[in-house]
Amino acid sequence: MVMVDAIAVFLLGLLLGVALGFLVSRRFLAKTQTARPSGAGRRPAKGEVKMVLLVRTDLGMQKGKIAAQCGHAVLGAYKAAIHQENIYLEPWERSGQMKIALKVSSEEELCDFHTRAEKRDLSCYTVRDAGHTQVAPHSRTVCAIGPASSVALDTLGCNSLKLL
Repeated sequence: MVMVDAIAVFLLGLLLGVALGFLVSRRFLAKTQTARPSGAGRRPAKGEVKMVLLVRTDLGMQKGKIAAQCGHAVLGAYKAAIHQENIYLEPWERSGQMKIALKVSSEEELCDFHTRAEKRDLSCYTVRDAGHTQVAPHSRTVCAIGPASSVALDTLGCNSLKLL
């Protein structure tokens, strides 16, 4: 009789522990989940996901300067993508974070791409250099757009630019 009571108490305790754990975890998960803006949570369209780096060639920047400016641009666009809850961010991270460096010939062309990207709600960031080394202060040097689908980037006209 004592053995049956001990088993019953054990099973009841186990059942209560599981139930309590379940309720606590549901409550915790409900608090950690945040509302998503429209578009967040949707699956991106199939196809390639990448980021493009539009580099001004009229400034005559050396390779090391271009590399540093591209680094600033990628970080800025990545932060913008996080802030916007960009639906392409996670697939881009999982697929190797493809980045393509392309040439633009002027500040006007760079700004035009940035404006078109913003109008299409694409994550983007344009670097303004401090001017300590090779270029004048506040020069716009590189614009990163994405991560986004290749199709979205092609509609901006990125497919017409030459590789750096």
